[in-house]
Amino acid sequence: MMEIMDRFYKPFCRGSITSLLAFVAFCMLSAGAASADEPTDSVLKGGSIRLAIADYPSNIRRLGPGLSGNTLMRQITDSQLPLVYVDTSGEVTPLLAERWTITPERICFTINPAARWSDGWPVSASDLVFTVNFILSGDAATPVLQTTLSEHVARAYVENGNFCASGVRDSDEALFRVTAGIQPLAEHVFLKHKGWPDAYDWYPEPTTGAYHISQINHGREITFSRTKDWWAADLPFFRERFNIDRIEYTIEDDPLAAFASGEIDLVIFSDSEESLHQFKHISSTRKIGIISIEGASKIYSLFLLNSNRTSLSERPQRQLIASILERVFGNASPEGLPAELLSVENMPEYLSLSYTDSATDADLKQLTTYAENTGIHIALDYFDLKDFSQRLSLGQFDLAMLSFDRALSDAAFLSLFSSKSGAVYIANPGAPAHLILPAQNNGQAATKLREFMAERKLLVEAEQYSNANTAFWEWLHNPSASLPDVTQAHLSLFDIADGGRWWIRKKDRADILAQPARKHNKGPNYTRIRRQSDAETNTTTHKKSDS
Repeated sequence: MMEIMDRFYKPFCRGSITSLLAFVAFCMLSAGAASADEPTDSVLKGGSIRLAIADYPSNIRRLGPGLSGNTLMRQITDSQLPLVYVDTSGEVTPLLAERWTITPERICFTINPAARWSDGWPVSASDLVFTVNFILSGDAATPVLQTTLSEHVARAYVENGNFCASGVRDSDEALFRVTAGIQPLAEHVFLKHKGWPDAYDWYPEPTTGAYHISQINHGREITFSRTKDWWAADLPFFRERFNIDRIEYTIEDDPLAAFASGEIDLVIFSDSEESLHQFKHISSTRKIGIISIEGASKIYSLFLLNSNRTSLSERPQRQLIASILERVFGNASPEGLPAELLSVENMPEYLSLSYTDSATDADLKQLTTYAENTGIHIALDYFDLKDFSQRLSLGQFDLAMLSFDRALSDAAFLSLFSSKSGAVYIANPGAPAHLILPAQNNGQAATKLREFMAERKLLVEAEQYSNANTAFWEWLHNPSASLPDVTQAHLSLFDIADGGRWWIRKKDRADILAQPARKHNKGPNYTRIRRQSDAETNTTTHKKSDS
């Protein structure tokens, strides 16, 4: 899933991954905490865990331009708490703020006096005011955030030690959502922001959450450590969570081999049949568990058809490809294509599709099969985020697939076509310049651009559910794994709302490494969870293990 924008606010609903490009469709953050380092109901604190990453981050900032290559953006963002968390039912949990008051003209938050940055400094209302002003002034170089924030916040200020924000309009219901979700910057670190953003590319900023970056081995490893005496550890919302002391992310030439040997503790792998077969085979011979969640999250996809390519320069050519995409990814009937589409002149025989989200591999294979049956060969070209962004900016693609965890806001959609957005830039999308220039009314401008590109078959928008697979050595334990409504967030090490539930039994690690083989004919420890919709969940479990 693409993390191509300033992931500064935490706009996620329970059970979903985030993307700031979805900022306007905003849900707030959560928290709750485990206490002390003693076992509670069999949950143990301590230990370290290693995970593999495919690409080393291009920086460790969570704000500003050039974040598209940051493969650890989710973890970095989840290490910062917002003022409050609001769950899907509307229940509010205080985090950095312990209380708040709302009037038609403004909102004020009282900061929890216990709140601390990981470097020991107290979190203050001044941190929040600095953060808002840094964005609104344009100094942060985050135009989408600047636009979104300026639509609701007229002024931010400190009053009687509280963080206050007045609205652009009276009784603006969105003012609470926007301000409550802010994950502040530490003013004492960023106040002068000299050399921003480049000077901060590798500066591990202080955090308010459970973890902070404690070690950087450039090009090889990045380590997060649990903050000693973390101020929020005793909040009920975090009870029995964020138990592991040290989380190491490392580049591995052969992640599968490293995992099979026990060098890597946990792997999140793609939904391809080949990958699932490989991991199930390992699980049948070693003490490794697998959890597969079908329909774990919804993916919103944008397919771009490059009209500057000869094979897609004519509308009938693009109409054919768009119809195939709609049948595989959209709501169109999967039945055969109309004869008039298949009889177009200069029908493209070979196209490449550039993408960067491995979670869509299974769907893309369906696309290639469907296209092959119509006489069109579509080659799948996977790129890391940095290379993918570069190809988009240079127009070096036939088809391109951009994936997000929620539908894009109008401002975020328009930012894709702006070279000043600081995010992914799609050059020359085939639309006239007046449709993609900055506009006063983002909603109207986005609608016009969408309609133009869709009518000319330059853009296909679709949504589908992705599956998530997690493989882990059985010295790792997660009490949420057995819940019928388990989500991928429960299996996350960092997710503020539901994650941080893994813990390590050190004796199990020693015993398993001494004898990693599973008993003969025991079969894999495999759990499959089928999530049919957001409101309905069915669980089918297939488990065979030594225990």
